Amino acid sequence: DYDMARVMHYIFTSPFFYDQENQANKIKAPIDLMVQTARLFGMKFHDVWAPTFLQRALGQVMFDPPNVAGWPGGRAWINNSTLMLRLNLAEYLIDNQRFDHAVATPYEAMTANSTVQNIRIQKNMVPIIEIFSGTTFNSLGEKLQSSLLAGSHNLKLMTKKERHSLNYTQRAILRLTSLPEFQMC
Repeated sequence: DYDMARVMHYIFTSPFFYDQENQANKIKAPIDLMVQTARLFGMKFHDVWAPTFLQRALGQVMFDPPNVAGWPGGRAWINNSTLMLRLNLAEYLIDNQRFDHAVATPYEAMTANSTVQNIRIQKNMVPIIEIFSGTTFNSLGEKLQSSLLAGSHNLKLMTKKERHSLNYTQRAILRLTSLPEFQMC
């Protein structure tokens, strides 16, 4: 009878929807990864072409599929040229680090024969850090994982020695974004 409300209710209330085997078993598409990272850290790019460079480097340029079938999915997103960029994307952007690995398409600067190694962004980490403010060191890792990772995990993000740093919440979030589990949805 084409009642979508009933279909959606059936799907979302079915036990198989919440089975562990159905959680965190799909690799995020590059655009999904970029959008999640940008929203998580309140990012705004200084250069309008920077997102396009990142999309090319990750292998998925919006509105420019390789053919009429669209983009491949799953493990096709992970290869030698994208793996390290995916794992270190947030840290590269937040800490304004150099891209020390080769990308398929270099980011052309305004002058010929020069490439840009850093992507400048404006970030606002206050909202994400405020969410976890007041969280004890012992429960921070668990709360971060349950909020930012698909599925359930028991990963150690920080050492006890690191808990005394002023920005340990920020460091824990960045460490979490560099985990393979963050690549899954």
